[in-house]
Amino acid sequence: MNGESRKKQELLANILKGKTGSEQIKKRDIVKTNRKEAPLSHAQKRMWFLHSLNEADDAYNMHSVLEITGKLNKEALIHSLLKIVERHDILRTNFRLNKEGTLFSLSMTFLNVRLK
Repeated sequence: MNGESRKKQELLANILKGKTGSEQIKKRDIVKTNRKEAPLSHAQKRMWFLHSLNEADDAYNMHSVLEITGKLNKEALIHSLLKIVERHDILRTNFRLNKEGTLFSLSMTFLNVRLK
């Protein structure tokens, strides 16, 4: 049995015992990069190209509405959303062309959010 199969069996055994696996996730190292600019992957280049052909097309956007009822703790909501955006660079990333015409991704370091 290889190492990957053993890990899967251990994870399944823990799930069956009622453990969610969050203990294992805490042990893993989450690498945060400080990189602001990065080259695009082939898939990102393809999506950018398709979008540039028809900017009005939002086929790759996932729209959703969340209705919250009851008392809302706005500070907790804003804090939670900011933590998610802080952790996932892609939520702060956009595509740019440099002076040479090369496409790159730019990850913003600051995000200003207002909740209505």
